[in-house]
Order: sequence, then C-alpha cells, then structure tokens
Amino acid sequence: MKKITGFRLRSGRRHDGVQALPEAYQDAAALNRLLDKIRTMGETFFTMSEDIYGDWLDSLPKDEFIELIALK
Repeated sequence: MKKITGFRLRSGRRHDGVQALPEAYQDAAALNRLLDKIRTMGETFFTMSEDIYGDWLDSLPKDEFIELIALK
C-alpha cells in the first residue's frame, strides 16, 4: 500500500511559502442586530421547525447571515 508523502503541484513549480489568510469578516452592528433578533425570539428560536427556520434564514440580510455562520 502506498503512503501519501507530500504534495506536489502539477505544474512542477515549487510552492515556497504560504500566503496569509485574509482578515476575518466581522460586522459588529450586524452581529448585534442578529443577536437582538435571536433574544427577542427566546425559546422559539430553539424549537422552530426546519421549514420555519429556513424561512427565517432566508429573511436575514446578508451581513446578519454571515455573522450567524461565524458565531462560535
């Protein structure tokens, strides 16, 4: 059985360094609006059906949706 020993670019060129990742996206205002919406819903947020949750997600503005994905 062969083992994977490394990664080689198909073009034959060496990759001498790793590019830095872009800064994390964070919009504090959008995060605050999102958290206010969730707090207002209370326990309903945790008990809603998949269909209702999907509709709720679709209604979020893009910046709030991104903040929801980024929540830890």
